[in-house]
Amino acid sequence: MSESLSRAEKIEDHTGSSMDEWAGTMNSAGLRCMKQSEQVQMLLPLTKDRQESQRLLWARRIASEYRQL
Repeated sequence: MSESLSRAEKIEDHTGSSMDEWAGTMNSAGLRCMKQSEQVQMLLPLTKDRQESQRLLWARRIASEYRQL
């Protein structure tokens, strides 16, 4: 395996959930039609980081990757 991980692999490595799992959660919550900033706000409580800045970072990455699916 390459030393460089894809964004989806980094998300899974950090959060413990695959991008498919995140997409399923987001689809079931009806987030597909929301703006990315709204998606990020909905994801914040679902991220596990203790520091708010890290939760925001990962929520943004997940929302960004989700929009590309």
